[in-house]
Amino acid sequence: MFGFKLGYLLFGDTEQLSLQGKDTTLQEAITTANLDKNHYRRRRTETEFNKFYESCISFSEGTSGEPVLPRYRRAPGRLI
Repeated sequence: MFGFKLGYLLFGDTEQLSLQGKDTTLQEAITTANLDKNHYRRRRTETEFNKFYESCISFSEGTSGEPVLPRYRRAPGRLI
C-alpha cells in the first residue's frame, strides 16, 4: 500500500510537467518544473512523512487480514 500511495503522490504531482502539449512554451515548462521542485522540497520533512505514513496505515486497516503462508504441498513423485 505504501508503494502505491507513494507512486500516486509522486507521479500525480508531476503530470503537469509531462510537456506533451504542442502549445507549451519553454517558459511554462521552466515555471512548472520550479513549482514542482519547490513542492517536493516542502514535502520532504519528517512531519510530512509521518502524516503520509499514518494515512497509509489508516487506509490499509481493514482492507486485508493477517498474512498467511500458503499450504505446504509435496512435490509430485515423478519429480523427486
